[in-house]
Amino acid sequence: MAFTIVIGERVLVPSGDPEVAARPGAAEEEAPEAPAFEGDVYTGRTNVRRVGYGDWAVFCRTSGLHGLFFDPGRGLMREHPGCEPLTAAHLGAVRAARLARERARPGARPGFGGDLDPVLARLGWLDWWMARALARCRMPVFANR
Repeated sequence: MAFTIVIGERVLVPSGDPEVAARPGAAEEEAPEAPAFEGDVYTGRTNVRRVGYGDWAVFCRTSGLHGLFFDPGRGLMREHPGCEPLTAAHLGAVRAARLARERARPGARPGFGGDLDPVLARLGWLDWWMARALARCRMPVFANR
């Protein structure tokens, strides 16, 4: 099982399946200037990340962001599926975690496979897309399906 995470503008999903249509989502987009990480065969330069439940849990604990995503009262992923407003405080927490990881692992290269650091890659992806959504979207959100 896996999560599909989307960071971007809040939109309503087109009708079709009533359960899905009633749920807010986020528009999927690609940006040529977005970071891409070696070994990341799924995300590319898009605001959509697909990640296994176990991999995401390990990432959240390792990065110190478990509460940001799973706090029962405020977590961005406290409901699945879900869609939560994105704030500058969320970006600040991700940015602090990214900087802490970089300091703890000097010279680490973000990416997937071999000696690459997948935690640093996910933090870089979150940082870039959260900053973009906050700067460009009227209603920035973090959605998971």
